[in-house]
Amino acid sequence: MVDPASSSAAGDNSVQGVMNVSKEDQTKINRFARLNARLEDVKEEISSKTNELKNYEDAVSEAEMKVLEDQGDKLHLQVGDILINLDPEKTQKWLEDKMELLKKSVAELEDKKANIVEEMSELKTHLYARFGNNIHLES
Repeated sequence: MVDPASSSAAGDNSVQGVMNVSKEDQTKINRFARLNARLEDVKEEISSKTNELKNYEDAVSEAEMKVLEDQGDKLHLQVGDILINLDPEKTQKWLEDKMELLKKSVAELEDKKANIVEEMSELKTHLYARFGNNIHLES
């Protein structure tokens, strides 16, 4: 037999777990989810560009060695699907310019990441204050 007192208490607990979600709250939850997805994309972009930057640094080192050797050899520089023959000085300059662009790009992505994290933190604070343990936000 079911004890009416225990079933009423169980019913109260399940009702307490249900919260009304306003349109504003749902908008904030959706915004948090979109920001979280964007954050992952930005992290991947940063990682990719950082690896690319390391490759350029290695290439600059190779070009510097060729400049020091000064044997008049041209370097084969691959740009996309095309190989270009350049003298070591021009290759080194091109690589350094490319590295500067990548560094700026990584810095911009880091700023974007910081802004996303800040906004997510604000949303998380509001949503946890509103819903407590009834909401789980990934980040």
